[in-house]
Amino acid sequence: MFCAARAIFHSLNFQLLVAALICANFASNAFEAEMNGRLVDEHGNPSATQISLNNADLFFTVVFTIELAINMYAHLLWEFLGDGWSLFDFLIVTISVTAVFSSSLANISVFRLMRAFRVIRIFGRLESVRSIINALTASIIPVCNAFFIVAIVLALFAIVGVTFFEEDAPEEFGNLSKSIISMFRIAGGETWAETMPTVYVREDGSEYVNWKFG
Repeated sequence: MFCAARAIFHSLNFQLLVAALICANFASNAFEAEMNGRLVDEHGNPSATQISLNNADLFFTVVFTIELAINMYAHLLWEFLGDGWSLFDFLIVTISVTAVFSSSLANISVFRLMRAFRVIRIFGRLESVRSIINALTASIIPVCNAFFIVAIVLALFAIVGVTFFEEDAPEEFGNLSKSIISMFRIAGGETWAETMPTVYVREDGSEYVNWKFG
């Protein structure tokens, strides 16, 4: 029985069926969000569409609970706990069951919001998609290193901005924090046209640069 459950759980047909059910559940959640405010009648009672969506949610909750039980039986305790995707499945299914059978909770809308996150479970079902997610996860540290380098360069230019423009543009380069924000806005292309310097000539004939931000 143990080997049979493992074989069924890892079979391609079973994984494709679960992926299809996850996509169908996400489509149902998306439709419910699109129809928000139009799923009740003039008396505030749920419409037939809302009742159908609630029944569909109950169906998906039961199906995913059964799928989780098969997963737990096929991999037993330690192997199940060692898989991050399985733990994520357990969290989502637990929250979904809580939302279905504890509708009187004060923050039930927050629990129901988690239903939309079921679609993330598909990442752990399809090997090709899982490879992309694993690659993105592995790139977190290199991206953080790159962000650190960019932050250092931005801070250096911010210091230069304070040194040269604190008198001409105190609102933008009066101190380091203002200068960092100004340089970040310029680097993001938000105010590249508005930040072009304007050269003014004083009465004594000297020139000065005025920086104005939009």
